[in-house]
Amino acid sequence: MARLQQGNFVSLFTGMSQIFIAAVILTVLFAVNIIGTKQAAVVNTIICAVMTGAILAFAAFGLPKADFPYIFQTGHLFYKGVPNFMAALALLSFATGGASVICQLGGEAENPGRDIPLVMIISTVLVGIMYVLVALVAVGVFPIDKVADQNLTIVAFEVLPRPVYYVFVIGAALGATSSTLNAQLSWVTKPLIVACEDGLLPQSLATVTERGAAWKILTVFYVLGMGPILTGFDLGFISKLSTSVSLLQKVLVLASLWFLASKYPQCAGRTKLKIPVSLYKPWSVFGAVTAVVLASSLLASMPKQSVTLLLGLLAVSWVYACAGLKKKEIPQDLDVDYIGGDQKKKEPEK
Repeated sequence: MARLQQGNFVSLFTGMSQIFIAAVILTVLFAVNIIGTKQAAVVNTIICAVMTGAILAFAAFGLPKADFPYIFQTGHLFYKGVPNFMAALALLSFATGGASVICQLGGEAENPGRDIPLVMIISTVLVGIMYVLVALVAVGVFPIDKVADQNLTIVAFEVLPRPVYYVFVIGAALGATSSTLNAQLSWVTKPLIVACEDGLLPQSLATVTERGAAWKILTVFYVLGMGPILTGFDLGFISKLSTSVSLLQKVLVLASLWFLASKYPQCAGRTKLKIPVSLYKPWSVFGAVTAVVLASSLLASMPKQSVTLLLGLLAVSWVYACAGLKKKEIPQDLDVDYIGGDQKKKEPEK
């Protein structure tokens, strides 16, 4: 993700090494998360505030210049056909995935039962509105052929005054991916810590600092993230691969939703956002089908060897998880406290 920002930054400061910029961004955010999740949250709040202001400025200056009849021509709504439209939806699912992964930080929230559902709903609605505003400007100022597969700085340079343009490149173009990367490093360790506690992964991997940072797991992801930066790996391939994996992983989560009410009635009953139990199974089916369709739209454009390797890795992971679960007794306590240097089970909410 750090490399996604390099083109935007280089468009502002020409002559700078893209690899160097991406490596610095990843390293800084890695260091912030090593310090602690709360510190990472503060950084993300600042980034999001600046980013939101930059996006709203882009919309305010750009919407008056957008050609709305041109935007809503039938041929422009499905540019390059329905398959590419579906692939775009699939990639967009990653950009809007924060509403789902926020639940991984429940162990560090003061009132997760109330706050997480609100965050999911409010953030999804607000982000959706901002995406629509940005998209209208992005495809309504220049012909689609000119802006397709390009970053937003081309349009921003046309519609924004120069001082605002600089703020946009730094605040929006860089901030969007920086906030995503920072959040990714914040939450990605949490389910792996639980897997270590349950014995599915080496327990020593879950070692955390006094401020709750799983430094060993973070280091693994830092190395994995730095690899594509230094090798210049194709970003398009990485985006499609990671997003398709994420979508297929959601199928497992949705399968769990099918059994949630019957196997963990105490969890379903304690939720602050009351949803009829009768909707759990239909929603899980609808979500799983949607995830498979979107993942398939990405996999269809990837080399067959890559798809085979991906499916093979998923199969191996599935077998390993199933074999591990048969040998391990997994506690039916889903609440974990990640703060304080050790993973202590939290008392259920009253």
